[in-house]
Amino acid sequence: MFEMIKMFGHTDIKVLKEEKGADGSTVLSVEGVDSDKKKSTGQVTIVKEGAAWKIGKESWTTKS
Repeated sequence: MFEMIKMFGHTDIKVLKEEKGADGSTVLSVEGVDSDKKKSTGQVTIVKEGAAWKIGKESWTTKS
């Protein structure tokens, strides 16, 4: 799953926190390094479809 996130420009991804969403999804608080080599934090929502986990939504903020 994190390979897909890396395709969008983030590497060295670490999960900081995991929460269950009201709709059955899982919300991950993550940190990583963006394509400009700056640290960033984000939230990634993952959903289970059948037997597979898929990324539903992700948002990132670059740390200054």
